[in-house]
Amino acid sequence: MINVGSTKHSVRANSRILEDNLASQNTMLTAYAMHGLGDEGITLFQHILANGFSPDEVTFLAVHSSCTHAGKVDMCQELEEADPISCYQWDTLLYLG
Repeated sequence: MINVGSTKHSVRANSRILEDNLASQNTMLTAYAMHGLGDEGITLFQHILANGFSPDEVTFLAVHSSCTHAGKVDMCQELEEADPISCYQWDTLLYLG
């Protein structure tokens, strides 16, 4: 598991993963969001999409947090408009949470 207590060490550990997977990317995305590094989180989210991963609830929760920390609430709205099915899942997650 990646240490989210230090983003510097997390980035180094994440770069050593030979084959990207959604779980490792979500962990890194969450670390960025937890440490207020919204721009880095948004960049990673774009990388996740570009590599063909299908975001899950954890991904959307972390990227929404990243957008908020970066002051890019409009980007959250764009994400919701771009992927209404995932946004339905996001709304369900919030409702059930």
